[in-house]
Amino acid sequence: MPILEKAFFTPGSDEWYWENVLMNEIKAENKDLPAMHINPQPDNQVYEFENLEELRAFDDRYKENSGNVALELIAKVFNISQSHIKGLRTLKAGMTNKSFLFEVDNQSYICRIPGKGTDVLIDRKHEYDSYMAVKDLHITERIIYFDRESGYKISKFYDGSRNADPENKEEMGRCMELLKSLHDKNIEVDHSFDIAERIEYYTKLCNESGGISFEDVSFVQKNMQILLGLLDQMKSHKCLCHIDSVADNFIITADDRIKLIDWEYAGMAEPIIDVAMCSIYSYYDKEKANVLLESYLQRKPTDLEYKKLYAYMALSGYLWSLWTVYKSNIGEEFGEYSLKMYRYAKDFFAEAMRD
Repeated sequence: MPILEKAFFTPGSDEWYWENVLMNEIKAENKDLPAMHINPQPDNQVYEFENLEELRAFDDRYKENSGNVALELIAKVFNISQSHIKGLRTLKAGMTNKSFLFEVDNQSYICRIPGKGTDVLIDRKHEYDSYMAVKDLHITERIIYFDRESGYKISKFYDGSRNADPENKEEMGRCMELLKSLHDKNIEVDHSFDIAERIEYYTKLCNESGGISFEDVSFVQKNMQILLGLLDQMKSHKCLCHIDSVADNFIITADDRIKLIDWEYAGMAEPIIDVAMCSIYSYYDKEKANVLLESYLQRKPTDLEYKKLYAYMALSGYLWSLWTVYKSNIGEEFGEYSLKMYRYAKDFFAEAMRD
């Protein structure tokens, strides 16, 4: 709504509710206010709606015509009226997207809503191709609907499931077994996850949106170039890799199966990058990262494999620190995550360069 958009950019409006905007417009006798429906309530009766489900319970009109793009999409996909969409529950927002749970005919599903700025970070056509490439392996969540343009995704929710615990050695061993099985199939797609290209691209996005605030970024950038040159000399085969192999993306279902979800960064890469990514996402130190690599390989790694792991941990840490800088520049904050990733870039550069 233009009136709300205008108010959003008005100095001093940070603490306003939408009612403040409405009252200001009424006082200003704005003739362009849209027609509104009034639902009279008794004096001193106040309702606070925490979510759309509570609003729908209060006002039946929202059951059929919520004005919500996601609900309109769900109704179209399932060929039902919006009143048949039940159990709306917001999930904790991820770092890239926002999602919510809903039910249709007593089955739970998740609707993913792409986050702010993801259109310049993620190619949804590539994500879709990755899902199709591994479809017959049955290791991903079941996809009900996927829009390759907008990034909206509807998938099955596995009741009774939970995320893998990065501090549980047995569970992470099973997760590594799944990754190794995926890599060993040598699946190919037509797109790559080129970490050098991604670093260059994210650096460009940061510079165009407000710059990079790390004081020693020029020094760290040079070190990352050294690591890229080192990896170029140690090239090995590439296959489809998940890239976003955070423990939270390994789902352990109620019947004890493991599903690997959210393939939006997936592409052709060296397999060890998935182990490196999992290590930094789990905030592992060197010893825990070594154990994870051993679990993945099912043997003691060579010195070259350790070196490659550390190099990818450093480069990945630098990449995701740039990712969070860009997100911060466009208005989204992720606390200390950026600094933690930047620390991986520094510390594991040193580890990778040891003789």
